Amino acid sequence: MFEFARDLDYFAMHDRLTFDFGEPRFHSPFSMLFLAAKLKSFRLKNPDLEIHFIRHQAHSYAAHMGFFRMLDVDQSQAVINHSGNEDYLPITCLDRASFYVSEGDRFVELPDLIQRHADQIARVITREDRQHADMFDVLSYSIREVMRNVFEHSRADFLFYCAQYWPRSNKVEFAIADFGVGIRHALSENPNFRFKTDKEALSSQVV
Repeated sequence: MFEFARDLDYFAMHDRLTFDFGEPRFHSPFSMLFLAAKLKSFRLKNPDLEIHFIRHQAHSYAAHMGFFRMLDVDQSQAVINHSGNEDYLPITCLDRASFYVSEGDRFVELPDLIQRHADQIARVITREDRQHADMFDVLSYSIREVMRNVFEHSRADFLFYCAQYWPRSNKVEFAIADFGVGIRHALSENPNFRFKTDKEALSSQVV
């Protein structure tokens, strides 16, 4: 998947590209969001490149998760408008303007506005079990801070996220992506942080 993402930029020099999705297969929420974000970014950076998608109609799970909707590809299935349920949240675009639902929201701090969405995601991940109350609080706070960083530091006005719970394996997965300036660029505004590569910048945040 990462190799494909790296190789994709090479094809920007062509006039026409066709993406063949092949036979239906399983893709995790992270892989779908990663690839959709890469393809969407690729299209935005190469507006004159003619791009076609074929054999994508049979990928119902990807359609359910909003993969093709994010790419503005006609899936011809009603499920692409599904808003999700207690087991999953499809790829959802969260933009700055969507925080202000009511007139009073103009006077609410950004973290509190983001909290509403963070709580919804945390419910899917923790299953709303009272035994997991502490975990819910920790995850909700963590997700809120990740989203907050996007809007306060990445200079992006929107982000994408999705989540999935698998009852049989009792596993969950959450993914988030944005089209911001990146950690290295954001940190460069501070004279104490000067990194030559994105990897160095990321490592500094992990240590």
